[in-house]
Amino acid sequence: MNILDETRQVIAYSRELEKATAELKSANERLKELDRIKNEFISTVTHELRTPLTAVRSIAEILNSNPQLPESQHHHLTGIIVKESERLTRLINQVLDFQRLETGKMSWQMQPVDLREICREALAAVRR
Repeated sequence: MNILDETRQVIAYSRELEKATAELKSANERLKELDRIKNEFISTVTHELRTPLTAVRSIAEILNSNPQLPESQHHHLTGIIVKESERLTRLINQVLDFQRLETGKMSWQMQPVDLREICREALAAVRR
């Protein structure tokens, strides 16, 4: 093999290396973006989980420290605990469903929803 052939081969390898480097840079940027999205997701999820948990804990402390509460207040507060516990369970189930979707253990199912009911639930959560 002469020097010209070797030079051509080096140039070809160099081009392949440049292409591979560009692909790796692109993949690295995509991974950074996915990591940022994951961090935002985790931050949002932990905030959403803390909200009902804080309500449950606070009300439980109120009930524990005030055993003489009138029955109507006691009933109202335990109702909030039940609703917030249900909300917490729904949030946890949604996170688990998301994980199942990501691992392919579950598939996305489109189905009709009652938009009025969703709005009522959202308004009820905000009113608390």
